[in-house]
Amino acid sequence: MARSYTTSWASQTDTLTLPVFAVPASTLTLVSEAADTVKEVLISGPLDRPETWEFARKDVQNVYSDTTVSASTRPTSSRGAQIMVKHSSFVTVTDSEDAAFVKYLPLVSWTCVRVPINELMTSDLVLDEVKRMAGGLLGDQVSSARINQLIQGALRAQ
Repeated sequence: MARSYTTSWASQTDTLTLPVFAVPASTLTLVSEAADTVKEVLISGPLDRPETWEFARKDVQNVYSDTTVSASTRPTSSRGAQIMVKHSSFVTVTDSEDAAFVKYLPLVSWTCVRVPINELMTSDLVLDEVKRMAGGLLGDQVSSARINQLIQGALRAQ
């Protein structure tokens, strides 16, 4: 049996080229660890303004609980997993004309993905979902324009 996978947005074939900053495991050190959460910091970061990462996973009993998917089109199992990646960092602002000027800007972002766990789900499907979600943040171009709109409260896609 040859299975075919089609997303609701499959006809939208435009793509963006988005360079992604690598996060090598060798640059991080463990801060805390539990069965479902790991917290790490950038080894080279300043102690008073650490770049932190949190990686988490939890079981989901029913991934269909808040969907409109009918029972007849669901796989046998409704269990799933939810993964989360959270990044916290600081931007340092200085002024070349004023040596005393220094300000710190905190930035925090996270991504949470809930997926079914069954024989039909693949990690490539999840990657496509993450890339699609990034498209929602950026719109139709790799620039800060859509992010600026969102920050200003213009939530509707233009």
